[in-house]
Amino acid sequence: MAVIVLSVGKNPLLLRTRKEILTRLGCSVTTVMDNAEFVDQFFGGDFDLIVLCHTVPLEERQNILRLVKKHRPSMPAVVVSNYSDDNVMVKPDPSGITVAPEPDGLVRVVQGIFTQPNQSARLA
Repeated sequence: MAVIVLSVGKNPLLLRTRKEILTRLGCSVTTVMDNAEFVDQFFGGDFDLIVLCHTVPLEERQNILRLVKKHRPSMPAVVVSNYSDDNVMVKPDPSGITVAPEPDGLVRVVQGIFTQPNQSARLA
């Protein structure tokens, strides 16, 4: 079964790039650019992973993560940060994981999440 990802961001180029990276990894990816679209997709779909871009303002990211953890507490969430040299930005959010933006960093984290024995979805 493919990993189904909901990717959230404000920059269409970054969303498209992450979608391509995750698709090559074997994931099925849906992208959204605003909170209302996120809520519609999140409650209307069956996702295995949430990927949040650093382009989503911090307060919005935190609200999304709270919503995810309230309704799907075991769902993993990855926050991708462009600020790998900023100590404030690279600290893991209590509800998610912060990774560097380079493709290998995102790929490593997603592979790590979905190669654990307790995950039902699997990477191809």
